[in-house]
Amino acid sequence: MGTTVRAGASIRIEKIEVSDHAFKVTLRLSDVTMKVLGESFTPVAGLIKSGALDLSKPGNLAKFMPKKSPVLVEAHDDILVLDLMQDPKFAQNERVRGVLGTLTPVVQVSGLSTEGDFLILQLRASPFGIPRALNAARQLAAG
Repeated sequence: MGTTVRAGASIRIEKIEVSDHAFKVTLRLSDVTMKVLGESFTPVAGLIKSGALDLSKPGNLAKFMPKKSPVLVEAHDDILVLDLMQDPKFAQNERVRGVLGTLTPVVQVSGLSTEGDFLILQLRASPFGIPRALNAARQLAAG
């Protein structure tokens, strides 16, 4: 909107949902800050400088953004839900869909956390999805 800002936030990943038709990441934002860089006299700059913009609920602001990305599928209070499969380039990529269709019946993300500088990704495996995974792998190889 013609205003250059520096923004910061603490971001927590609440949930990851991955399948062959959805790749959703639920984020919780807190401690959001914005600072106008340089001289700007736009309405947005005025709102930020005056503190009138409520940054405690960034989801409510994101919900009403003009030209919002289709990847942003839900926004409220301090929660943003992104679905990467809503991006046409991602969703129409047959290789991505094939790999997700092959892996997700057998392996799901069950947790994500940090410990110091380490990112810990927890996976849950289920042998019950093996027939679906093999079928998807056959289709991927044939395609």
